[in-house]
Amino acid sequence: QAQCPSTWLRFPLPFLPSLPSDSMAPQIDSSTSEESLEPPPSALRQSSTARVRLLGRRASQILTSRKHSDVAFRDPGGLGGSLRAPSVYYLCNEFPRMLEAVGLTGASKVHEIEELIFRPESKDAICPRDGQRGCAFVDTIPDGSAGRATHMLSYSWGYSMEVITNSLAAYCSRSGLDPRTTYVWICAVCINQHRVQEARASGREVDFEDFRSEFAERVTGIGHVLSLMEPWYAPKNLSRAWCIYELFMATDVPACKLDFIMPPCNDRNFAAAVINNSVNVAGMWEALASVCVCHAEASVKADKDNIMQLVERGPGLCALNDRVRSKLLAWFADAAEERVRHIIETGTLSEAAHACAKGASLFNIMDKSDTAIEVCLACCNRLKSENALDSAEGAIILTNLGRALTLQGSYTMVQTTFESALAMYRKSGTLHTSFGATLLEFDSVRLIMQGDPQGALPLLEKALAIRESTSTLVTEHGVSLITSMAVAKLRLGMDDEAIDHVEEAQEIGKACQGLEKSPLLGHSDLIRAVALARQGDLEGARGACEQARQRLNAVGFTRCNRTTRVLAVEAYIKVQSGDEEGALAHCLEARRTYNAAYIQHCPSFVDLLETEAYVRFRCGDREGAVACSQEAKRLMELGGYSSSLLLSFKDHLQLLDSTRGKISASLRHPRRYIRSLLTNKQVKSRRAAMNDRLAASFGS
Repeated sequence: QAQCPSTWLRFPLPFLPSLPSDSMAPQIDSSTSEESLEPPPSALRQSSTARVRLLGRRASQILTSRKHSDVAFRDPGGLGGSLRAPSVYYLCNEFPRMLEAVGLTGASKVHEIEELIFRPESKDAICPRDGQRGCAFVDTIPDGSAGRATHMLSYSWGYSMEVITNSLAAYCSRSGLDPRTTYVWICAVCINQHRVQEARASGREVDFEDFRSEFAERVTGIGHVLSLMEPWYAPKNLSRAWCIYELFMATDVPACKLDFIMPPCNDRNFAAAVINNSVNVAGMWEALASVCVCHAEASVKADKDNIMQLVERGPGLCALNDRVRSKLLAWFADAAEERVRHIIETGTLSEAAHACAKGASLFNIMDKSDTAIEVCLACCNRLKSENALDSAEGAIILTNLGRALTLQGSYTMVQTTFESALAMYRKSGTLHTSFGATLLEFDSVRLIMQGDPQGALPLLEKALAIRESTSTLVTEHGVSLITSMAVAKLRLGMDDEAIDHVEEAQEIGKACQGLEKSPLLGHSDLIRAVALARQGDLEGARGACEQARQRLNAVGFTRCNRTTRVLAVEAYIKVQSGDEEGALAHCLEARRTYNAAYIQHCPSFVDLLETEAYVRFRCGDREGAVACSQEAKRLMELGGYSSSLLLSFKDHLQLLDSTRGKISASLRHPRRYIRSLLTNKQVKSRRAAMNDRLAASFGS
């Protein structure tokens, strides 16, 4: 292991008389003079053995001086290869013995291990990269235990070794990978730390552009980055500039895949927060909001400056923040789903129902109603298999299933679902609980969407009384309830009272640690914006919209239902201020987001269609307004509701019905105005599929 590999010797020595002149000869850097290539006169008098040894040293120096390393000619995963990395099996099973030998443990940090193992164990070995004494630690690991990297680890040197190994082992187990053939490139192990220390001691600095180019090639060559998040609520690696740069490269290289990993203990802690935390993982929103590239630090200030400049020349700091948050948000959702499904399968019926309820609530907030429906149906099947569907647990599941169906616009199924849940709560005597209050709130939203906000108020008042009596008002559920009351007042034209409810909801959010970052408060900001715009306070309305956008962007909601609703409200404000072109641009941007996400059948899309119809009406495009209005009505009829949630323009759009016959010819070319919308057949087929699944779970 301390010798150069045989592949090193295949290149002829450049200063021997028999040197061939073909292309296989290594190219010598022009900065190396011919005199420096000749052996000194004293060497000529030495024995042939000594002369060959001396020439070998000179050869390694010359090969080092070339502009392009010979690593390109070598197997990247072989000894001295640029992508050589240790296996997960070696790190988890063989490396711990080295820790014990020097008095370290799994709790030792990487920077401690680098000083006591990585450098000392490799200081006498000849580096196959440059032929000098001292090599990268990975080059001391035998083939089999090291090979071509399949993954690259993004981490902090402040992490302990057991955090790294446990995270990698859990990742392999979850992904079905063989630890013996899963090789992970880790900078402390795979970079020659001796050369780093020598450069630091001599004051030399590595050119950032050279490093960037080499790093980009490595990311592209490996193609899969694992970002280690520990602890889950405040990951250390997100505070390091180089880790941020690694995430930037992972998201910037098209063929590269990015996954987040964490040790099993953190996974369990996060799952416990999802299932048990009364404010529904408020720490998760804090973790997402804390992602900020500008706050990351580096040991060398110039490195941070270069990274920031590079990011600015690329996607920009804000765009990179959004990318990381969106990836992290998706990972949180996947981790929560995995844990909830595990509890549904292995827990008691009560544990399964409560885990499902908490998980579904989180997924609905995340705009992942499909996932909420899936876990609810899985839990229903579990309850049905044990003849326990007609119970308090069944009522809990139906409540959250109904909420998810509401978000998808399936109101014909929602009413039946809520009626069944209400009967179960009354039968089990559990209506006056936190879950019962949730049902009453969700059912009130159904009434609002079906055009009866006045009928929703008694349900909301009853839900409020239950929240107060069960001390669950100052929670995320309380914020949701007060926000729903604001929506009802807004739809009744009681704008001042709606604004009062918004302020109350935001006060509750501030009173709960971490809840101020919840996207629910972004929804309340939009209610305030609509109310202020209707009162003529357009400046205040714009400020409320900007506040909503900032709240959503801060936790990774960049292209989803919630952000498109922001665009719709902004379009309404712009048209009220006379900027019809800007309003239409916002509508088209929101439409592109919906088309990309394939979520055109949800109620928030109907909000957008009605807003666009109003904007086109104000612009004088009556044909386009009719097309949007009729499409909104069609989707509402299919979904079983008759009103949008925040914005209603019935008084204005009724004028279009009187001229419908005169311009019906324009609807023969709907692609001019309505692009990439679901046809009636497509929507009905999705509804039918959902009905079949519900029937399979609940029977008649």
